[in-house]
Amino acid sequence: MHLHRGMMCLPLAAALSGPACLQQPAEQPPPRLTVTVERDVLTADGLDHTRVTAHYAELDGVVVRFTASGGLLSQSAAVPVGGTAAVDLTADREEDLGRVDEKVVVVRAIVELTNADVVTATVNVTFRRPAGGTPLLFVEATPPAVVADGQATVELVATARRIPTGTTLQWSTTAGTLASATSVLTEDQDGTPRARVVLQSSDVPANAEVTVVEPQSGATATATVAFVPSGAPQFDLTGTWGQLALARVRLTANTLRPSPQCVLAPSIMKVTITQRDRDVTAAFETCAVTLPPVTSIAGTVTNETPPPFLAAIPRVEDSFVLDSTVLGAVFAPPGSVVVVGAQLQNPQADALPTEPEDGRVRDDDGDGEPGVTVINSLGGEQHVVYRNTGRARGLVLSSNRITGATLGDLTAITETSVFGLGARFVPVTTGIPSVTQFARVDGINGAAQVDANGDGTISCAEIVDAQFQIFDLMAPATPLDCGGL
Repeated sequence: MHLHRGMMCLPLAAALSGPACLQQPAEQPPPRLTVTVERDVLTADGLDHTRVTAHYAELDGVVVRFTASGGLLSQSAAVPVGGTAAVDLTADREEDLGRVDEKVVVVRAIVELTNADVVTATVNVTFRRPAGGTPLLFVEATPPAVVADGQATVELVATARRIPTGTTLQWSTTAGTLASATSVLTEDQDGTPRARVVLQSSDVPANAEVTVVEPQSGATATATVAFVPSGAPQFDLTGTWGQLALARVRLTANTLRPSPQCVLAPSIMKVTITQRDRDVTAAFETCAVTLPPVTSIAGTVTNETPPPFLAAIPRVEDSFVLDSTVLGAVFAPPGSVVVVGAQLQNPQADALPTEPEDGRVRDDDGDGEPGVTVINSLGGEQHVVYRNTGRARGLVLSSNRITGATLGDLTAITETSVFGLGARFVPVTTGIPSVTQFARVDGINGAAQVDANGDGTISCAEIVDAQFQIFDLMAPATPLDCGGL
């Protein structure tokens, strides 16, 4: 359904039919596990992806775990349905290849029948450096802001693509003093060509625009370094951001197979931030929610949140105070409580309505039915009241990025009340600590500019389309059978 800083919706009906028995043919050995991919060569651009499918026809309902020696898997486990279980593999970025033009990634599927009987199968996928293309430079400043005292220093690191080691780069700055006007690309430990130079701060406040150029190809990159007065903020968060919230939850119900069952439900928000010294206001708008399927005694169950449901979710606005204005400050909006489909006097503590005739029930999505409507793959339209209590925090790494990479930086507690027959099948849910990331998307300070149509407004759709370019936070491991969680 929906997530504001950790808000997520979970399956509303775990199963609506009785159990089925699975039997192995008499005296037949277990069928062989195989794993295949739709495409076995991917472009190493951080975007290209392929479907990975494990086949084990006799083992529906048994967890299949997936691992990969590179790239990013969409989830770490899945339950076979109809003899197959599938995940997506996204390629690494070009700089991850290091000194080679391609690398072979091993994707492994694992089925643990018993502690002593573990079946595995592998398939290889090749990540290949993009063919041709122009030479590129990228530059990063560490730290991106220092006190304007004439003494503080910043390390600038240029990373090259399709530019050979030994090439001399030229540096310039609009403020501060560079230790050298040139530096030479050398091979780092990971095989990537990089060049470094040190920038000393000016003794007056300024924003330094540092530019690095490879003269022969004309490849250019720029970084902004802030020289700020002593005691002044070292970052400015004002602008438009995207938030990736990698919420996780544990589900428990007699109708789930397995039970408990743990799922990852990533969501993306558009966040509008205004900062004045330590005072921050932030408005959160839901852009996209992934509702993972769950597996029950009746098979895979999915839920769809129609656009009117998402439109009914209120925009959340918060005001709070940063603990400091130095890089590394804690960005921690207050926890939010959102109720959809009912109006409660005490949104956090009041029990959710269980009958559509309850006077607190509201037709928030305007479809003429009580509460809000979701589409369940087994039960069809279901009318519900939903409540989420969510909280997120992160560290301000720069004016362009806030990251909460410690488990617990994102939490979510969800409750759903279903009117009618489906109420008997609502699983018990428990939030699992997870992580989150905010990334600037308005082009300020050299950040990504995702306004693809150039209309001057950044839409939710544009943030979702650019998600693989703006976010780099990895999802924590989430075994479907909750092993270790």
